[in-house]
Amino acid sequence: MIGELDTQNLSENERILMSKGVRITKPRLLILELLQQSCTQHFSAEELYRLLISKGGKVGHASIHRVLTEFCAAGIAVRHSFSPNRMIYELSSQDDHDHMVDIHTGQVIDYDSYELTQLAKKIARRQGYELTDKMLVLYVKKVLS
Repeated sequence: MIGELDTQNLSENERILMSKGVRITKPRLLILELLQQSCTQHFSAEELYRLLISKGGKVGHASIHRVLTEFCAAGIAVRHSFSPNRMIYELSSQDDHDHMVDIHTGQVIDYDSYELTQLAKKIARRQGYELTDKMLVLYVKKVLS
């Protein structure tokens, strides 16, 4: 039928954007690809900009901020603010994990802990609640051995 999008020829990333109601454009696809290529890394908008430029992409700062905001609103990405002047982004994931932030380098490290999750559930129950979600950030410094 005229005017219908041929969904059989879409890439997986195009399908992801489409399923979330996000318009398919080259900048959106490039940013999604960068976020996917480094699942364990967290990016600031500035880091994404430098990475895109180094790969020959032509996307401005404002466009990157707009796309990241749109991705967060659509549930594709999550924004974290572990320090007052720095927002970082990662892909939304189904797996439960928390973060450690190295106070000297700013590096963000993902970790998961069954024990901490169980303790959080126990604390919530003791207060008469059921745990539905949690976000724990540990601020750490490297121990020199």
